[in-house]
Amino acid sequence: MIPLKKIPLISIAIFGLMSFSIEAKTCLLTKKDCDIEIDFWGLFKPEQFAGKNFTFLNNNVPEDVIFYFRHTNDYFLDLVYGKETFGYPVAEFKTSVRNRAVWGSPIVAQTLPAEAPFLNADMKDHHHALPRLFFWMREIWLQVGLCEFLGLGFENKHYLTVGAFPFELGRGISLGAAYAIGPGPLGFYSDGMIDQFAFGLKLSGDIIPETLKYDLYGALLQSRSNSLEQTARPVLKQEIGRRDHPSRGFGKDNYLVAARLLWTAFDNDYGTATVEPYIMYNDDPEQRVEFVADSNSKLMTAGLACEYINNAFECGFDTAFNRGRQFVKPWDRNQIIVNNFNGQVVEVNSQVIVDSSNSFNGLKAPNVPKSAAQIAINTSSLTGTSLQNGQVIEGAQNLASLGYVDGPLNLQNSSIRFRTDPNGNGYANKYEGWVLVADASYWVYNRELQVAGTVGYASGDQDPNFVVKDSNFKGFIGLQEVYAGKRVKSVFLLGTVGKVKRPGTQPEYPLANKDFASSFSGFTNLGFVGAGLTWKPASCAESRFVWNPNIFVYWEPSPGKKYDNVTKTDLSEQASKYLGIELNTFLSYYPFASLKCFAIGSLFLPGTHFKDIKGKPVTPRFSVGNDTAYTVNIGMEFTF
Repeated sequence: MIPLKKIPLISIAIFGLMSFSIEAKTCLLTKKDCDIEIDFWGLFKPEQFAGKNFTFLNNNVPEDVIFYFRHTNDYFLDLVYGKETFGYPVAEFKTSVRNRAVWGSPIVAQTLPAEAPFLNADMKDHHHALPRLFFWMREIWLQVGLCEFLGLGFENKHYLTVGAFPFELGRGISLGAAYAIGPGPLGFYSDGMIDQFAFGLKLSGDIIPETLKYDLYGALLQSRSNSLEQTARPVLKQEIGRRDHPSRGFGKDNYLVAARLLWTAFDNDYGTATVEPYIMYNDDPEQRVEFVADSNSKLMTAGLACEYINNAFECGFDTAFNRGRQFVKPWDRNQIIVNNFNGQVVEVNSQVIVDSSNSFNGLKAPNVPKSAAQIAINTSSLTGTSLQNGQVIEGAQNLASLGYVDGPLNLQNSSIRFRTDPNGNGYANKYEGWVLVADASYWVYNRELQVAGTVGYASGDQDPNFVVKDSNFKGFIGLQEVYAGKRVKSVFLLGTVGKVKRPGTQPEYPLANKDFASSFSGFTNLGFVGAGLTWKPASCAESRFVWNPNIFVYWEPSPGKKYDNVTKTDLSEQASKYLGIELNTFLSYYPFASLKCFAIGSLFLPGTHFKDIKGKPVTPRFSVGNDTAYTVNIGMEFTF
């Protein structure tokens, strides 16, 4: 007999869980406490990735190459209660945990961005690595039947679900399940990149049994009222007029509410048709255009999704439109930062300049706490407007000295210090985006070959925050979206992998305070048509071989301006809308039911759009090109 102390604790736990599962499922007693079913399963997925030019499409960026191995390990536990006693499940509990890591890399995950003040200076956000192969909770939720839970005599079934669980509207374009999405590789397809689901509540049930159902959903996407440290954090100290009362305050939580109907229009010899009208509202009191909490957003999205299936033929669509607005607050961009001042580490004002007749002219003004000059700098943020940009600060004139700077001198606002209109107000961007996707497929040749086609369009626009004025933003905004196609799948440009840099027009207005154009990624400012084949040869039925090649042609509704790589400026002419062609293929082979071997490859051929903007800088070091890119993903997936 093996001594108990030599048996790993995890083995004891698994053995106990399996024993409990068998006992629960084979229990012959009639007591309600024994009316439980437990399922436990999991998967292990090792895979390899390789790719080139998947971010910038530029052969002149030799760093844009990737090769590595990774694994994903998931475990699921599902507990159902009440089938025998009540005739249907009155309670269900499910949880899953995940471990994912890149082989040879100690960094499994990173902490959220944190601030580390240095004396009075504002430092950049930083992260810390978590270098251990730990498991984390991916989902955990409980669903209860309200009729039994509340003792109500409803004829129809109604449920309350509480916890972290997947929820999406339509095809997950308007609202997806990708809460706190894991940092995936750029340019690679992955169908399991969502590492955590949002915490929320869902009230669901039947209006007409087997015909009309409903879901009422609410989620807390970010809590900022859970402690005094959060409510008292001085995130508003740079908002015009808020320096004397900069605390965040209570009730600045980012929340979401949504509702949908699930209507089975008909289910008969003519096929099955389902209709899903939905609506969603998201209120985020603290967004970030340039600084934390410098804007807020109220987004409403309404849409309709439909599906039809009749034997070998399938089709469907999802369409939605945005309404609402983003309000960008009047803001003082001046911060206390650390600078190299004549060989010394000195705190300086980032948007206040020394105006003098000596060698200090044009340098950033040092921060001298409680001095008359610094008091004048801080006071000006209470009533500052864009009219004061570039002007001498009242109360900071004819100074004999300031810290390490000898006078006489004046202090002058930079040309972009105050982000306001001439009256000192902020501005609003009205949401007017819309999206439509549709696809269809048909099985031919004895259900061995399926042909499919798709079209999609998500409206686009240029960055509205390059100008300080009210505007209408026509680009579609999806929330937590990772859509990569349904009947025709994208590998390279959509979903979690769609991160190729698509820069727009560069900022011209000085108050934009940006050096580079904003880049688009994912399903916005994008149109496409695509087609695909799926081949499942009957001769390979036992081994289950599947081949699925696809092709997409992409364009950009709002392409921005052409770029002159000689003068390093945008031209007046619009760039071409044609983005390019994506070719991809999925190969799957099942040696036996629990093991899947797969290979996924993609090739992207850039179009004339990237030729027109070739050389446009995306970061201080890298620029976009128009060279061919490719990705390869090979692996196995074992389920148990």
